[in-house]
Amino acid sequence: MIFGWARLAIDAADRACNTGCDIHSFADAIASDINPEHRVALGFECPLFVPIPDDPKDLTSSRPGKGNRAWSVGAGAGSLATGLTETVWILDGVRRRLSTPCAVDVKWKPLQLSAG
Repeated sequence: MIFGWARLAIDAADRACNTGCDIHSFADAIASDINPEHRVALGFECPLFVPIPDDPKDLTSSRPGKGNRAWSVGAGAGSLATGLTETVWILDGVRRRLSTPCAVDVKWKPLQLSAG
């Protein structure tokens, strides 16, 4: 299995992008940003949800915006299963590395920086 990550600190003077392939290092880096109360936004390049339509005949249909390819075929199902376990491990790993609990939000608006 290949795991890759990239990290960019918004307030860094050089705005360098750090990358790696070690999941422990990724959790460490996220926690090191959160511990001094910096805002952190995480994104994952894998599907982390499946559509639950009203009509059960559409349970294995495509996700919105993905054409007619069902979410459950080949790469979609495999990356969802892998990404789901990695995401849970990362979030738990970050939680364990925090010096104090932090607020979490899954909506974009609260994370936006105010202008000025």
